[in-house]
Amino acid sequence: MNKKLCTSIEQSKKLLDLGIDIKTADMYYLIRRDDCRVPLEEALKNTNDVILYPREILTGNLSDYRHPAWSFTALFEMMPYATIMNEDGNYFISYRGHEWQGAFSRNSSAIDAAFTMMCHLLENNYITFKKKVVV
Repeated sequence: MNKKLCTSIEQSKKLLDLGIDIKTADMYYLIRRDDCRVPLEEALKNTNDVILYPREILTGNLSDYRHPAWSFTALFEMMPYATIMNEDGNYFISYRGHEWQGAFSRNSSAIDAAFTMMCHLLENNYITFKKKVVV
């Protein structure tokens, strides 16, 4: 049984690079150390130093030491024309938009299938997030 709850740090960074809105993240990796400003990669060397939290329970300005992540539900809800199926332990996500034929993602993990599909949609501008214009 796959117990992966959300995107990995690497997957989350890729989604951010592709333009996903950080406000859509519903989970956060939080560094739990006396020196919480240590780089995440260093904190990850000891799994006791990093905890996964749902966004709802985090308060205050934690942006210096929290790192966003997305659950399957958060990603899937951003895909309005998606369908998911589970066949023999493999998750299939298909996506068909109004003006194009569609796409298909397959993986043994639902979150990885959703991540792969979201990357495809972002890379091809099928889903976009408005960028803030700084004046």
